[in-house]
Amino acid sequence: MRSFLLLGLLAAAGCGGGTTGETTTPEAVDDTPFIALQRDFQSFSTWEHFHLEGDGSGTPHTGGNRDIYLNKRPAKGATQFPNGTIIVKRTDGVGDPDNGGPRTFAMVKRGGDYNQNGALNWEWFELVQSDVENPSSPWLISWRGLGAPAGGAYGSTDGGCNGCHAQGSANDYVQAVVLQLSALAR
Repeated sequence: MRSFLLLGLLAAAGCGGGTTGETTTPEAVDDTPFIALQRDFQSFSTWEHFHLEGDGSGTPHTGGNRDIYLNKRPAKGATQFPNGTIIVKRTDGVGDPDNGGPRTFAMVKRGGDYNQNGALNWEWFELVQSDVENPSSPWLISWRGLGAPAGGAYGSTDGGCNGCHAQGSANDYVQAVVLQLSALAR
C-alpha cells in the first residue's frame, strides 16, 4: 500500500508541478455546437468591455469609435476561442455610407464546422433594439448567418464579414487588437 502511495506522490510531483520553464497544456475545448438565440445577446452591455477610438480613416470598420463586448475569455493557453464565445461590436456610425447612425454587430463561435468557406465556426449577426428611444428595450436579431443579406453588407464592403475577417485567421478570425488570444488567454 505504501509503495502505491509513494509512486502516486512521485508521479504527481513530476507532472505539471508548475515550476518555472514548464509548459502547460491548454484546457480541452468543448466542441459542442452553440446556436445563439436572441436571449443570448440581451445583457451584452454588462460583459467585459473594450473601447476603441476611431482612426479618422472614414471607413466603417475603423473610422469611428467602437465598443466591443466579450461574453467570456478563452481558457489559459487557448489557441482559439471556445464555442459559445460571443463578441458584440457597437459602432458610432462614423464613416458608414449606408447608415449614418450607430450599428451593432456580433460574431458567435458556433462550431460544428459552420461557415466552412469563410471564418470557420463563426456566425455573423446584426442586432437592433426593439425601441431605439428606450435604451433598456430588448435587442433583436436583424439578420444572422454566413454574412449580411443582399443589400445589408456592413459598410458596403466586398466579401462581407468573411472577406474582412479572413485577415484575422491567425487569431481565430477575430481582428480587434484588444482581442488577441495571446493577451486574452493568459
